[in-house]
Amino acid sequence: MIKIAFKKVGKESLAVTGVLILAIVNSCLVYMLGYKFGVTNFVAERRAISADYRPEVMVDYPNFSTFWEVWDLIKTKSASRSQITNDQLLEGAINGLTSALNDPFSEYLNKEANESLNEELVGHFDGIGAEISKKGEYITIVSPLEGSPAEKAGLLPNDQIIKIGDTDVVGKSVNEAVKLIKGPAGTSVSLTITRVGIKEPKVFVVERATINLPSVGWQMLDNDVAFIKVYNFNDQVNGAFDEAVKQIFANHPKGIILDLRNNPGGYFDSALHLSKYFFTPGSIAVKEDFGNGEIKDYRVYGNAIFAYLPTVVLVNEGSASASEILAGALKDLNKAVLVGQTTYGKGSVQELIPLSSNQSLKLTIAHWLTPNGTLIQGKGLVPDYVVKNVETASSSYGKLDTKTDLQFQKAIEVIYSLLNK
Repeated sequence: MIKIAFKKVGKESLAVTGVLILAIVNSCLVYMLGYKFGVTNFVAERRAISADYRPEVMVDYPNFSTFWEVWDLIKTKSASRSQITNDQLLEGAINGLTSALNDPFSEYLNKEANESLNEELVGHFDGIGAEISKKGEYITIVSPLEGSPAEKAGLLPNDQIIKIGDTDVVGKSVNEAVKLIKGPAGTSVSLTITRVGIKEPKVFVVERATINLPSVGWQMLDNDVAFIKVYNFNDQVNGAFDEAVKQIFANHPKGIILDLRNNPGGYFDSALHLSKYFFTPGSIAVKEDFGNGEIKDYRVYGNAIFAYLPTVVLVNEGSASASEILAGALKDLNKAVLVGQTTYGKGSVQELIPLSSNQSLKLTIAHWLTPNGTLIQGKGLVPDYVVKNVETASSSYGKLDTKTDLQFQKAIEVIYSLLNK
């Protein structure tokens, strides 16, 4: 996904960014009928929150008499009172609190959704393999995974889901959409979508499967150019990228093409981990704006093995969160040229706060800024060379087809021009 850029703060942390992954999985939630979003793996203090929890800092509580009055009326007069439990009413009330923020990335995760998110960040789950997010009133596909049921069915980035099965999901939360889409491998779900360029809504029947998330792939191209594909920023990416760097370095590369297209994000810390290979020690990779005048700089230190190599970064509308953090830093620090289309625009920071009974609250606490102070949220990154791919190329997550991929062809043109300077 998810979805978001999660930010790690200590050993046991978890957090969400811009990706996010987008996850619709067998118990998945968050941005991924597959996952995506850049998240901040950031579990501040893991304190147990009991049923009689009270905050350490006193807040101005409203008068709850109307709340209990409505509760009692529902329990005594509603035609559905025999079908709804107290737990369901409570969960609905909590969801109402987060929806009042008008922030699609802040949400309450019940036990099932919380377990699904943790599952996906590990790198495998049952689902359809596409990141989802919410844009306005619409549940929107950020990007499908390579080889996933979603990709094979023909779903594309920016498809708007208006129905799941027979249920209208316009205005619904990502959580609600996940509950409708999730299911065991081998079963099917129908999605009715609207898409720019098609006049009538179209129904896609997608068979769920066990999704194993790839992290990194690479190959050497002509003229000693290394092509590196980063699929997402999950638990596996740091080690996979480290290993890829060793092998690439042994091939003496003269230039780098870094492909972040359809990369929905994941762990914020992983974006910083990859950054250390491209930036000189002490460089600011990203800024965190808390909205109250407080801005925190994140600097990277490490073996800047690619720092002086000409670099081109491929991005598109499916590049989100942690992908945008890395691409934005490379552009701002004049370390790379961006080619492709404007990125998704997921630049908010979510803290994943553990609650009682294995539940959690995903809450937006800040926004990411590029090193030059550019806001990512809602805007995205505009490439230096804007190139629109033909549909067959842009819909293929992670596959490299040099004959139809116009963005890749432009990246080759740009990298060769940089090598010849």
